[in-house]
Amino acid sequence: MTKFNSFMMAVLVSAVGFVFADDSGEIPGYVYTPASGSSVVKTAYGQCLHNAYWQPTYGLNQCDEAPKVKVNKYVTKVTFSESGVNLFDFFSADLSSTGKQELTKLVNVAKGDGSLDTLTKVIVTGHTDKIGTEEVNQELSAERATNVKDFLISLGIPSGKITATGMGYQNSLVSDSCFKKYNVSNAEVNSALSVADNAATPAESKRLHEEYNNKYAGLIKCAAADRRVEIVVEQTETEVVTE
Repeated sequence: MTKFNSFMMAVLVSAVGFVFADDSGEIPGYVYTPASGSSVVKTAYGQCLHNAYWQPTYGLNQCDEAPKVKVNKYVTKVTFSESGVNLFDFFSADLSSTGKQELTKLVNVAKGDGSLDTLTKVIVTGHTDKIGTEEVNQELSAERATNVKDFLISLGIPSGKITATGMGYQNSLVSDSCFKKYNVSNAEVNSALSVADNAATPAESKRLHEEYNNKYAGLIKCAAADRRVEIVVEQTETEVVTE
């Protein structure tokens, strides 16, 4: 490619009339003629004529010089579990104050490093332990995921880019070993919980739930790692590749 200079200017002016060659015109980096529809001036060999300001990022398709664009995809996963960060109380879907603080930290970091600008998708998945019935845990996991989603939206995550789903206890990691450790069965624990849930009065239900929590405190603590919310963040960044 030929660099633009004063001698070439003289030649072009005499050959094609008025020409432009600057870094802020309609076709920056190239010599062009507005009179012919802002066409790039080419040499007798068909090469587009650069000016002194030309950069690879200015490349044009018509000159076979357009820079390539590469899209990079990044996926990160953050897991909050009750054994690490207490997002929720046992058998509750309400976000704790600690949980709100941790999620706020996560979003503030993303705002600070510009990650929100390249965000394409956020997937929130709720999980539970095996304490309680399958139906109850499925509902609980979905409610927890939804509450995390709603809180993230309140912090500035675009609602159209975030989804929430509950997996119940189907992906539990430690529950089975915890039941074995404390020598109790799922059926036994669920039966006691059912009695507390179906007590005749609210006061009686509260008393039975307290007894339940005390009796199975070790099991509840052991299975805390299964009570978790996983947040998968997908980002894409566009990179201009020049040769």
